[in-house]
Amino acid sequence: INAEYMGSSGINAEYMGSSGINAEYMGLNRNDMKIIGEIFEANKKLVKLNLSHNFIQWRDAEAISKALRVNTTLKELDLSYNEIKSEGAKILTEAFKVNNTLTKLGLAGNGIDADDIKTVNLMLERNKETEDEI
Repeated sequence: INAEYMGSSGINAEYMGSSGINAEYMGLNRNDMKIIGEIFEANKKLVKLNLSHNFIQWRDAEAISKALRVNTTLKELDLSYNEIKSEGAKILTEAFKVNNTLTKLGLAGNGIDADDIKTVNLMLERNKETEDEI
């Protein structure tokens, strides 16, 4: 599903059964991020979510992290070219303590320091190994 065609904000119940959502360049705000977090917490088919090129800030990472803790289907999440920063990356890595399904996470262009990127990559690598074992 391409969010461009989904109502005024691009966020609505149509997403509940989708396996892929493209919401790049949507200018998403904090309220949108809460809704997206709820959608991908509840969506049992979502495999791919593209939220790149928005204005997602590090504070918004909490909604994403919360959803990652309970979503067991999402494998690819693109958060590239937002404003996640290292603070948001740290919040996201907390979700990896329980999430073992996400294997691709795009974070380019977010101003995240090398150590935090290394931590994220280690968590993703662990998830890939877990996926290979299954």
